[in-house]
Amino acid sequence: MKVWIAAAPLLALGLWAAVALLRGRLSRRSANVAVALVLLLYVVVTAALGVFWVARMDLPVFDWHYLFGYGLLLVLALHLALQVPSLAAFFRRASPAWLLSPDGRRFARPMRALGSIAFGLVLLAPALAWLVGRALPAQRIRIEGGTNPGSASATALASRSVWIERDGKRVSVPEYVWAESRHTRSGVLRAPGVAPPRPPAVRRMDGARSVTLPRPRALGHPTRADAGARIVAERLDLPKLSELLHHTYGVTARAGDELPFRAAASAGALYPTDVFVVAPSDAVIAAGVHYYDPEAHALRFVGGIELVTRALGALPGDSAARSAPLVVVLGATFDRSAFKYDTRAYRYVGLDAGHVAWNLVEAADVLGLPCTLEPWFDDDALSSALGLDADGEGAILAAACGGQAPSGARQRPAHGPVSLPDSADLMELTRLSHRLTSWRLGEGAPAEGDAGAAFGWQPRARSADPLALMRERRSFRNLSSQAVSRAELDAVLDAARGAIGALGLPALVEVLVAVRAVTGLAPGTYRLGEALAVALASPDVAPRLQAAGLGQEVLGRAAFVVTFALRPETAEPRDFRHALLQAGLAGEAVYLEAGARGLGACGVGAFFDDELAQLFGSGTRPLHLVAVGKK
Repeated sequence: MKVWIAAAPLLALGLWAAVALLRGRLSRRSANVAVALVLLLYVVVTAALGVFWVARMDLPVFDWHYLFGYGLLLVLALHLALQVPSLAAFFRRASPAWLLSPDGRRFARPMRALGSIAFGLVLLAPALAWLVGRALPAQRIRIEGGTNPGSASATALASRSVWIERDGKRVSVPEYVWAESRHTRSGVLRAPGVAPPRPPAVRRMDGARSVTLPRPRALGHPTRADAGARIVAERLDLPKLSELLHHTYGVTARAGDELPFRAAASAGALYPTDVFVVAPSDAVIAAGVHYYDPEAHALRFVGGIELVTRALGALPGDSAARSAPLVVVLGATFDRSAFKYDTRAYRYVGLDAGHVAWNLVEAADVLGLPCTLEPWFDDDALSSALGLDADGEGAILAAACGGQAPSGARQRPAHGPVSLPDSADLMELTRLSHRLTSWRLGEGAPAEGDAGAAFGWQPRARSADPLALMRERRSFRNLSSQAVSRAELDAVLDAARGAIGALGLPALVEVLVAVRAVTGLAPGTYRLGEALAVALASPDVAPRLQAAGLGQEVLGRAAFVVTFALRPETAEPRDFRHALLQAGLAGEAVYLEAGARGLGACGVGAFFDDELAQLFGSGTRPLHLVAVGKK
């Protein structure tokens, strides 16, 4: 819509020129007048919008690009001034006699006065825009205790919180980012203002030392149909590391020569997640930080032991990673998603990292290298140790593999916000979302009452080989309309609920389900607690769900659709990232459990948020859907 509005004067000019040409009345002089009028319109609107945003955002009015813009305006103004006599002569000849002076050589005095007033208003338009811009409130970012975390002491950081000031009201970071990334019917078709170029699907590290990993073996692995004990490996070796990385994020199939599919689900097959391996010793690979190239199934050397020291130092002092034989870090290249999904991109970044993390947890457990997910770390320090670009990339999650899992409740470390812009309007939403949910670790004891949950996740008994399920996992859209059993629904929901606990934090997402065809269960929407509770009994839930899901047929045909939504009490800034990770962990668990039972599954991240929320009750903030049904 914005493009059409901005282009309307040009379209009108083209239409006028075409009609005049057909009528044989298009002269050089009339074309010059028409172009001058359109140029005048664009100059005034551009100047007004420019000073409006300068005033509203407190932008530097004498920065280089503004100085050149002012020069452009002056040149255009001069050009238009030179056109004034021609414009006046043109309109004078076209005007009736009563608008002119008795001799016909100029406009009558009242008309000259009106013209002067109109010209004055044109000159005042930028000034009026400035005043309006100053009067309207911007979306300011507020930090308790100050606005410059970079200069604060570590102890002072521990008690500081971040929120958004919008329209004079205090809005939590999760609420703000969720609301700004919503889809609505009026906004979903709007193109982004500036689409970033699409980055390559893997990091380019030409000239880096590489280790080609052994080819993964498609062999069967033990299941837990009869035993719940962990399968303990004697040691970590290169073949085992190869299996772990391949089943976490490796290429498991190719669609022709162009599109490689990976073990973990990804929105639009864009794969924003980057996997790094931190090796503290030379036991298996060279001590250092390595990037996993999934398409080559190889490790690229990023840096040596000094980077390992920095990476481990970015984690809390009681982290299991400090003593683990292997640490895996999930980073993200934001523009792999942002080039297509714009303001929705950070949701997919977090969800995709959760998908990868669940594969990592499951594969590591089967291979005898149980992983403990580490959601707390110093973001800037860890990202720097991995060689990530501070602007377009960032660390999302860490995992300690092969070490001793923590027992009891884990305490959040003392922490505070990283450096942030003064206004939320000054940064692209994906990058802003990551900065808002980032931490700078401080010193001292955790804040009172700021405790995580006990690390209670335990492997579940399975009837199928998890590694085979990861290799064969695909998004299946062509679901049949057949019903599934209540036992199949319960198994999928149980897997989802269990996966949420793998992050070792309280549940930040709630699990809901929309039922179309489940044996023994009425159609409608349900909320999962200790048992299923009816949220809305509605026989037409499937068409309503499909309509809310941008008309995607898979949502209308699915036997049931699992929905992950932000819990109402989720308010801490970093909790939004953790909620996305929990939804991604659970979403991947749904994929694998559905596959184990011969069902098809398909993740869906595009939907009209407010319309979907109406199906589950007021205040629901949906994040992610997974449609499940018979193939």
